[in-house]
Amino acid sequence: MFSGLKIFSGFSRIDLVYDKVSKTSFALKRISCHSKNDENKALREANFQLNLPSHPNLLRCIASGLHYVTRYEQGAISEVLLVLSYSKRGTLQGEIDRRSSHNNPFPLYLIKTIMSGICEGLIALLSLDVPMSHSPGNVLLFEDMRPVLMDFGSATPATLRIEDIREAEKWKSLGCLLYALIFFKSPMDLIHTRGDSVALAACSANIPFPKDSCSNVFPGCMMLIKSMLTAKPQDRISFTEISDFFKNLPDGSVYCNSQNAVTYSF
Repeated sequence: MFSGLKIFSGFSRIDLVYDKVSKTSFALKRISCHSKNDENKALREANFQLNLPSHPNLLRCIASGLHYVTRYEQGAISEVLLVLSYSKRGTLQGEIDRRSSHNNPFPLYLIKTIMSGICEGLIALLSLDVPMSHSPGNVLLFEDMRPVLMDFGSATPATLRIEDIREAEKWKSLGCLLYALIFFKSPMDLIHTRGDSVALAACSANIPFPKDSCSNVFPGCMMLIKSMLTAKPQDRISFTEISDFFKNLPDGSVYCNSQNAVTYSF
């Protein structure tokens, strides 16, 4: 087995490794640990991912290990290694960036595929009572644009009961992800670019929508985003309703051709 491409993120890095016997590429996640506390946290992540249920929308961890180091530039005492399935296409954020640079919007059937898969992965995680971030950078894309949730470093037992799911802030971040699939950027990115207060906009639910593109967006998607991002948690749509929406979403096209924004309050 040999390594190739390296990607760095915080105290971890990803190496592309190749098994000559099976002729298969894998991603090797190396988590640098600077204390026993770091080490225990990384081992919990590895153990959690090893014990995830087999699911097409959750990143598979094939093996893990602990490697003690004697010399490391940043003073690490050890590395926790995770062998993961490799995605040639990369993250959903990378796909959004590529499409944005060519003004190539996601067709509606791809939005349906991606969001339905994310919802299915979240349903599997909900059975474990584990929260996680729903940013496009935490979603990998595999064959046929199959989304796979990854990065469970912050996974901890949830304090939120399933019956309280309507009030979960996490579904608001899922709304931001859907917004990014349609308009290439998070609504908070557009607010920040304008120099407005992100915190104030989030509290008041004054969310900007590219005005020249709204007429080309499937109306149901616009209504769903608004119901996911509404300021009052009690008025927010439930996760079950979100999941059912994408299951029943018709195939078609969604276009986004402008970043001129109009702000809607809801």
